[in-house]
Amino acid sequence: MKRKNNKPYFFVLVLLGIFLLIVFFTVGLDSLKNKNKKLYLIVDQSAVWEYGKTKWRNVDRQNYLEYNWKKCQYYEDGTFVNQNYLVYTNNKWYVFDTNKDAIMPNSKFLAVGGGKKVSVKKSNMIDTDQSDQLIIEQVLRENSISDFDHFVTRNKLVTDLDNDHENETLYVLSNMFPSDFSPNKVYNLVFVKDKDSIIYIYKDIDSLDNMYNNCKVYLNNILDVDQDSKYEIIIGCGYYSTNGVMNRMYTLKNKEYKLLISNR
Repeated sequence: MKRKNNKPYFFVLVLLGIFLLIVFFTVGLDSLKNKNKKLYLIVDQSAVWEYGKTKWRNVDRQNYLEYNWKKCQYYEDGTFVNQNYLVYTNNKWYVFDTNKDAIMPNSKFLAVGGGKKVSVKKSNMIDTDQSDQLIIEQVLRENSISDFDHFVTRNKLVTDLDNDHENETLYVLSNMFPSDFSPNKVYNLVFVKDKDSIIYIYKDIDSLDNMYNNCKVYLNNILDVDQDSKYEIIIGCGYYSTNGVMNRMYTLKNKEYKLLISNR
C-alpha cells in the first residue's frame, strides 16, 4: 500500500503562513501601533478631546496650556492648511504658522496632534435642491413635522462615508432661531441616506416656547480617527447669544451612529 505524499500540502501551508506573517507585519502591525498611539483634537474654540488607552476624554479648559506651541495638522472645513501651532491665552485659541506668524483661524477649524494617523475629509456642504425634496419631506413627516416649507438650514454633503465605493448623502436640517416665521415645533435633524436606508446621527425636536434653550446644528468636521475607513462625524450646535457651542463626535457601528464623545 502506497503512502500519501503530504509534502505538497505542507509546502502550501508554509507559504500561507509566510504570507500571513507578511500581511501582519506590513498592515496589521502598523494598524495595531496606530491604534495604541495618543491623539488629541482641538475642535474650533469649543473643545479639546484626547484619546489614549482606548478611551476618549474631554480636556479641562484649565489644562489647555499643555498644548501650546505643539505642532499639529491644521484643517479648515476639512481642507489641510499646514502644520501649524496653536496657543491658548485669554480664553481663546490663536493660530501661528511654521514661521510663528499669527494667522486668522476659520470658525470651524480642526487641529490634529499626537502620533496617531488620522484622515480628514472635506466638509463643505451645499444647499439641497429639488431632487432632495422627497427625502426631506419623508424625514420631516416621520418626525411629525408638517411645516415643510419653512426652514433655516437645509444642507447636504455627497461623499463616501464608509469606504464602500458608493456615495452617501449627509443632510443637515434645522428651523432653529427663525426670523420671519413661527413654527409649532423647532428641530435639528442630521442623518445619512445610504441607498434606501436613513441613518440618524442627531435628532432634537422641541416646542417653539423652549427654542432658546436649544441650539442650531451644523456639520463641523468628518474624519477617520481609527483608520477603519469608516468616517467619524463631528456635529456642532450653536446656542443662542453667547451660550457657546456643543460639539459631538459620532462613529458608525452596526449601521448606526453612536456617540463617541461630547463637550456637553
